[in-house]
Amino acid sequence: LLQLPPLIGLLSPTWLSLELGIMRKLLLFLFLIPGISSAQEAEQIIEERIEWISQELQGEELDLTTLTELYQEFYINKLNLNDFDKDQLAQLYLLSPDEIRAIIWHRINYGDFESVYELKAVNGLSLEKAILIAPFVTASPREAKPDSWKYRLKSAKYARHQLILRGQRILEPKAGYDFLDPKYEGDPNRLYARYRLRKSDLFSFGVTAEKDPGERFEGRGFDFYSAHLMLENIGPMKRLIVGDYQAQFGQALTMWTGFGFRKSPMQVLQTQRYARGLLPYTSTDENNFLRGVAAQFEWKQFNLHAFYSKKRIDANVNLSDTLADEQVQTFSSIQSSGFHRNLSEREDKDAIEEEIVGAVIEYKLQSTEIGVVNYMTRYSSNFQRNLSLYNQFEFDSSFNFVSGIYYRSQLGSVGLYGEASRSINGGLAALQGFSIPFHERLKFNAYHRHFQPNYQNLLSNALSEKSRITNESGTYFSLEFQVLSKLKMQGFADFYRFPWLSYRIDAPSRGQEYSLMLQYNFSRSVQLLALYRFEDKLENSSSQQEAVRTVVNKSLQQIRLQLDVKVNRQWSLRNRVAIRDYQKEGLRSQGFGLFQDLYYSSLSGRWSAKFRYAVFQTDSYDARIYAYEHDLLYQFSVPAYDGQGFKAYLLLRWKPTDFLRWEMRISRLERRDVDQLGSGNELIDAPHRTEVKSQLIFTF
Repeated sequence: LLQLPPLIGLLSPTWLSLELGIMRKLLLFLFLIPGISSAQEAEQIIEERIEWISQELQGEELDLTTLTELYQEFYINKLNLNDFDKDQLAQLYLLSPDEIRAIIWHRINYGDFESVYELKAVNGLSLEKAILIAPFVTASPREAKPDSWKYRLKSAKYARHQLILRGQRILEPKAGYDFLDPKYEGDPNRLYARYRLRKSDLFSFGVTAEKDPGERFEGRGFDFYSAHLMLENIGPMKRLIVGDYQAQFGQALTMWTGFGFRKSPMQVLQTQRYARGLLPYTSTDENNFLRGVAAQFEWKQFNLHAFYSKKRIDANVNLSDTLADEQVQTFSSIQSSGFHRNLSEREDKDAIEEEIVGAVIEYKLQSTEIGVVNYMTRYSSNFQRNLSLYNQFEFDSSFNFVSGIYYRSQLGSVGLYGEASRSINGGLAALQGFSIPFHERLKFNAYHRHFQPNYQNLLSNALSEKSRITNESGTYFSLEFQVLSKLKMQGFADFYRFPWLSYRIDAPSRGQEYSLMLQYNFSRSVQLLALYRFEDKLENSSSQQEAVRTVVNKSLQQIRLQLDVKVNRQWSLRNRVAIRDYQKEGLRSQGFGLFQDLYYSSLSGRWSAKFRYAVFQTDSYDARIYAYEHDLLYQFSVPAYDGQGFKAYLLLRWKPTDFLRWEMRISRLERRDVDQLGSGNELIDAPHRTEVKSQLIFTF
């Protein structure tokens, strides 16, 4: 498995001890990997990886379609350990920069990988991380692919087709669907359809359609359509996309459309972004994408990305009269819900035109990458927000121009990265980070950001405390320490401040957040996880008697204990306890949740089931509990458990043939402390909510 040194090296006791240790790890890895690759389906492996990196996200429905497709792409067309770009492996969000460098260093010093099992011999890569990436990589000789149309046409017959049909519905009637006085124009069904034709490194074609609950299904059919055609590796043109696409560059400060990860106790070292450049859009967010044409050209160490987008977006439009008795159209906000269920919401649909044009130039060396981003945004109407004192610096025009420069470099074992950006009004933003592996067991990361209050960029998605990239300065430190072979510790500390007023904070303020997680593996089948998080920040007082609002401290503490037990190859258990403590102005509210999960997978891999029963009790919404829930393929959710009650769900999957897969999920929420759920048109006149989802996936 390893290139042996000269025979005389065998006489060295130190070398012999080292090689025996490596061989021992290899033998252990040999017994672990086959059990993963053969007993689990691709979808199960992918779901486990995404759950691992997204457990601390929050939201009823998270759009992780792009990430799921990336995992599927690497699962089908595995990344060759002997011929890969470091950015490709980083895009899986499973390895830290130090671990990726360790794999490259091993290849340089010992020669090409002979097998995936050799990953365990990589100094600086843990067994856990080796197992995580093993399903997505392979070890094969390097080979050049012919660049000819004859080869492309021959390879096209091996393209992968996928058709997805999905329907879901909440069974209890909502006020908006009242038969005598309906507020919504459509039925309560959510419908989704998607077709994708893909051949790795050659082309991709896809069409996505969706109808939300309450929207009409007539005339043009679905309410939202998206389509793309992508061609790859055509001479110097690396990629050409016509239709809908995403653009991700640098460290997400100047331009990054689509999903971006936030602070997570599961991924404390992942502050560095690995941009994928231009890629097709296949999700259902009806506003956060580009529509037009984009291309990437590659020449030696240079990359040029050019893109143009022109589409209509949802917005709240206002009409005002001028002195010349003419009406002028402006808009006060961009609507991101995607709902068009009645006349009022349909009036906001496609209300204004958005035009974006830009270019990115990158220069790449073996250990350094530098890029320059420039793009302009134009709206057909003037953006006129309802500005107040706290948001007076926000974008309020019809035109913006943003420029940025980013870099990434490796100096020995130290990784450096950063980006600086400027908007047309002179607002500046910058971030800088570095990572240091003090030892193969001890890794450290630091990340500093500074966003001026007047920095204006609607396409920025950098790592920060707030969702808007403005009015924030902070420093983030993180540490990962393999204390023992079975015990790992990781944590972070984030210190931040808001130089200007913020939403619900009528004064400059500051805050701090800490996280510590311990993970202990009793054996290959039993794992214990303990997590503690603490955050302290300022917020306006809740008192209604103050003429001028004062800011007061609020604190939040969270504790989570989780035990995973793999009973055998078919059955697994997960027990979780979550506690949340919220304090503000001397008032305290607490939340508690107990979750029991049961997983089953048949030996044939044709059947699988996941069941959860959860009980929860919270004193207020501030003490709500968030927990990851398993869902249909391409759907993910981390909902809030609020009030007092229980929730249960059952997820079934059946794969009768290699080209057909059926999924069904039914969930039931019962509240003991209220008589109704929701409000307004979403009101359910009952203390329970039942949702049914079903999905068919054809792959051929």
